[in-house]
Amino acid sequence: MDNSILLSIGQLAKICNVSHKTLRYYDNLGLLKPTMVNQENGYRFYSKWHVARIMTIKQLQDIGVSLTEIKSFLQKDGSANVIESLQNILTEQENELEEQIQQLQGSLRKVKLLQDQCGSIKAKVIFDTHSQIIIRKLQTRRIVFKLYRGEYKADVFREFYKSILDSFIQDGVDISSINSSPLAILKTDNTSSSIELKIGYELKSDFTLNKYSQENIIGGEYACYIHEGNYDSLMRDLYGIIRSNIEKIGYKVIGPSVVNYYINEAVTPIRDNFITEIQFPINKK
Repeated sequence: MDNSILLSIGQLAKICNVSHKTLRYYDNLGLLKPTMVNQENGYRFYSKWHVARIMTIKQLQDIGVSLTEIKSFLQKDGSANVIESLQNILTEQENELEEQIQQLQGSLRKVKLLQDQCGSIKAKVIFDTHSQIIIRKLQTRRIVFKLYRGEYKADVFREFYKSILDSFIQDGVDISSINSSPLAILKTDNTSSSIELKIGYELKSDFTLNKYSQENIIGGEYACYIHEGNYDSLMRDLYGIIRSNIEKIGYKVIGPSVVNYYINEAVTPIRDNFITEIQFPINKK
């Protein structure tokens, strides 16, 4: 194509695969002024040089450079200034893309964690649907927690697990270090309605958080019960019955129970859809 040959706006749009509207917008921004405008009918005409400029604009847009930055770059005088400006733009975009990649990788880790948790919950719920108490061999788990002592209140769990998550976010803790749904170590007092709750999350074995309270949940045999419904009915109506039934099948509870809040307020506002598993450490009588 001879550089002296002028292209209509339609021809340029077709060659560069852009719309007429885009070319007019570039003109209004000062990015792509036509070589000539017919004063009688207002038709715009462009040269071969404009094809190369549009290719440059599109390449920079493809990597996330704004039109304002592109305009500033294209207005630089002298080859040295142009090259330096382009290097600065590309370095800035590289840094932004690296940051986006890290954020996306963090999001992907969270998705995979939730997928694993959903698979685990589904398997347990299906397995336990027609059962009462299941005896399981569980490994030692390490948890990070916040401690609550006092009267049992359903909103205690919500307040504490959100509080610990907020602390994680504030301190820049990698959420992928969490290896479970929210859980709690529950210690009841037979002489009063007071309880002790250590509410938090299980951590991966290779992760350390020195700032937070941590404790190992000793591995061994556990009597496990899946409850579908709100926490109040679980604590008020079923907790004592479950312990009694464990005794009836020949086992003795030897320590505080572990409560796993699989489906909770963070997942659904419908309390009757909550799914909670209580795990009692046991020995044969």
